[in-house]
Parts: sequence; C-alpha cells; structure tokens
Amino acid sequence: MEIKILQRQGVSIRRIARQMGASRNTARDYLRFAQMLVDGGRFDGAQILVPATVALMTPINCPRN
Repeated sequence: MEIKILQRQGVSIRRIARQMGASRNTARDYLRFAQMLVDGGRFDGAQILVPATVALMTPINCPRN
C-alpha cells in the first residue's frame, strides 16, 4: 500500500533504496533516516512510512529506571 502512495506522489522507490541501502550507508544517510522517523515517516516532503509503521519501529525498549 505504501509503495502505491509513493508512486502516486512521484517518489522514486529506487532512489530511496539507494539512499538507504545497507551496504553503502553513511552517517549522513543514517541521520536522514532517523530524521524521517522523528518526522513521523516524512522524507523530502513525501510520506514514506505511515505513522503506524513508525510507531512499530520506534518503541521504547529500555527500562526507564
């Protein structure tokens, strides 16, 4: 479903995959990915992940004490 939304918005899935590819990540790429999560799944003005997906990816896993 998210891929269809991206295609309608003119977002290149291949471009995003290249920028986020595990074998070629830089600190800048990681920062941009983390910022996308902070922004609720938005990247360069496009909604890449729905908020529910971001919520599943960002739970607090450490004890608070």
